[in-house]
Amino acid sequence: MAKFLIVIDSIAVFAGGNARPDAVLPFSVTIDGKTTEEKDCDTTLLLSAHHEGKTVRTQITPKDSTLALEKLLEDGNDVLVLSVSSGISESCNTANYIAQGLRIKFPERKIVVVDTLACGAGEGLLFSLANKWQQEGLDIEETAQKLEETTKLLHHLFISDDLSALEQSGIIPQTSVVNIKLIFDIMSGGKVGVFAKTMGKKKAVGDIVKYVSTTLNKDLLSSVIITYGDEQDAHSIGESLQKLLPSTSICYAKENKFVSAYLGEKAIGVCFFGEARK
Repeated sequence: MAKFLIVIDSIAVFAGGNARPDAVLPFSVTIDGKTTEEKDCDTTLLLSAHHEGKTVRTQITPKDSTLALEKLLEDGNDVLVLSVSSGISESCNTANYIAQGLRIKFPERKIVVVDTLACGAGEGLLFSLANKWQQEGLDIEETAQKLEETTKLLHHLFISDDLSALEQSGIIPQTSVVNIKLIFDIMSGGKVGVFAKTMGKKKAVGDIVKYVSTTLNKDLLSSVIITYGDEQDAHSIGESLQKLLPSTSICYAKENKFVSAYLGEKAIGVCFFGEARK
């Protein structure tokens, strides 16, 4: 096994009994110039900020993240850092800035930052691949290169009954068409975009199930993570997928507060490797 540590940020979502990262970098949120640490944030606070039109910025906490990474390097480890998409958060830029300074301080060590172009469960799936490739003997640079290539095949389709935060923050345009249900994905540039439009939630769920079942890349990773605010809806999708893909591992995880602050507290996400992103 190649010897390096894999670090991720606290936006990542994991499911099932899979391996976990060697360290998790904490997040902070800045609302209209005032920074709040992760432990003091909740979904209600973040949703309210979006609804009120406040400027919300997220990133790994610079000081705490620097200290955490510095300790790992001091202990003689090389470090691979997986960051939430640069199209969603400032974390990747912050991680790269920290890494530049640490490379000067620890010239004998390697620290590599990968922009996952993903969020939440997508980060979790990419970590699973990184861990797998490390176990197979790939070194830190080889693992990072394969991850960057693989991000193009990662999907995080989601639907939500509350689009107000996405609209207010300017991520999507406002829509007033009755009964149109939007299916979102994180697109090739790492930003949230409209994947498809359907009539009603039931049709949207059916379209997601069909797309996953016909495009799942089983050779890469035959796993699907379903994230939820409403657990009943999540299991309904999972059961439909399991009938069509009986050998696929389907796991469930409650969405974290940062993602829920954008998608709403009852959003459903389906994360998997499939065809190339739009």
